[in-house]
Amino acid sequence: MSRAHFLRLSGLALLTSSLLAPAAASAAGGGEDPPEDVVPPVLSVSPLPDDAWHNTGLTYRVRAVDEGPLATGVSVVTYRLTGANVGSGQLDRVAGGDIWIGGDGITRVEVEAVDGNGNSAYADFQVRIDRAVPVVVYEGLKPGVTIPLGGDARWDYSCADATGPGVSGLAECTGDLPSGSVLPATTVGDFSLAVRARDKAGNTIVSPFVYHVVDGLRATAPPKITGTPSLGSVLTGTPAEFSPAPDTTGCQWLRDGAPIPGATAHLRTVEQDDLGHNLALRCTAQRAGFPGASATSEPLPVPLAPMPDVVADVAVSGEGRVGQTLTAGYQRRPSLAASAPTLTVRWTRDGVEIPGATGTTYAVSAADQGHRLSAFVRAEWEGYVTTDFPAANGIDVAPAPGGGPGKPGGPTTDQGDRASASVTARGKALSHRRVRLRIRVVAGPLPADGEVVVRRGRAVVATGYVRAGRIVLTLRRQPVGKARYRVRYLGSASVAPAETVLRVRVR
Repeated sequence: MSRAHFLRLSGLALLTSSLLAPAAASAAGGGEDPPEDVVPPVLSVSPLPDDAWHNTGLTYRVRAVDEGPLATGVSVVTYRLTGANVGSGQLDRVAGGDIWIGGDGITRVEVEAVDGNGNSAYADFQVRIDRAVPVVVYEGLKPGVTIPLGGDARWDYSCADATGPGVSGLAECTGDLPSGSVLPATTVGDFSLAVRARDKAGNTIVSPFVYHVVDGLRATAPPKITGTPSLGSVLTGTPAEFSPAPDTTGCQWLRDGAPIPGATAHLRTVEQDDLGHNLALRCTAQRAGFPGASATSEPLPVPLAPMPDVVADVAVSGEGRVGQTLTAGYQRRPSLAASAPTLTVRWTRDGVEIPGATGTTYAVSAADQGHRLSAFVRAEWEGYVTTDFPAANGIDVAPAPGGGPGKPGGPTTDQGDRASASVTARGKALSHRRVRLRIRVVAGPLPADGEVVVRRGRAVVATGYVRAGRIVLTLRRQPVGKARYRVRYLGSASVAPAETVLRVRVR
């Protein structure tokens, strides 16, 4: 006859007791059956099962022994897993074996040991595993938020256990400040708080909360302008970036620092009025509770455009004698633009502009004797390089009887008898499209005096008089970029003309 012994204790069972047959009954009556093994095996489980939650997998060591004078020995040991982990198996009947529980959740473990006479022992217990870390939820303000100095921003948070098969439940949710507190904002700077969450299995997370206190909106990246600054081209403005994120952002194009009416789009088509000026983009941001902020891009110089051929056929006519009147004529070409250039006729003596001599007519005077008179038309137009259009011819004025050039009674000098001159020039680019030229003229070892003319292309950009062999000229409103200047010394009664060329990058 076989016996079974099963003991369940508070959701887990560990069977170590035995059932003993009454010895007196077996001894009475001599005709009874011989005694048999009625004691079930003894099961041991290590570690002892409990009702706690664990945050790691567990291995249980199970062993069964069958002892006593009538023991028949352990015949078989089996187990079955149900719930979060599912499986079954058989352990060594002598040495026992290990049962591994690794999956999250609640697993029921049932173990049975049977001896040779069919007596059974059982173990029945539960294993609780939760390896998921709980979460911290920030409500409203998020980590990295920027708040104004002296603000009253609330810090709200909550904690929750992770979802899934193994949920042990939340055991702790505490922060450096209670949820609902006002974040300290009495000092500008970066600050950090933390919230600690722990579940019943011991899984813990510490969630940092960094925030920034500023005294207003601040630009983290200035506006930028891309594109080629030339007439008719399209420039693209990239707005500035601000922190914290503004509620609204608006941009305004500037010309030499002054707002351009109606120019608030991100794209800007370069107009004639922009030529020769600096364009910039200014962006302004607004956010509730913060003072406004603005940022301006680097200025973008828009170079002057080359002057188109607005005049043609410039020529002078008349008789080169004192008292006679010379006339300058030209053909004005029509302009397709809304505006038109300003044209002025200016007269020259030996290539040097005569001060105050403007207009289409010129009266020959005694100072012109022995010189060559001519004229040029100066075209001035907003946005374009001021350009001189010279006459194709000139009028020679006869010298005074018995006198030299412009000096009655003075000696005459042929160019072949004059000393050779040497001209040197150095250029330096200054700010605001200015160029400084240092010019030196020598005739042999000696400094020379006389007039110099500086041209850029066909345009006369400066004139001056060299004294003691030196002169410094400042050129203004020069086109931005590489420039080639020709410096010509006009010579004197004793020194022949000479010239040199230099290059300057105008900025």
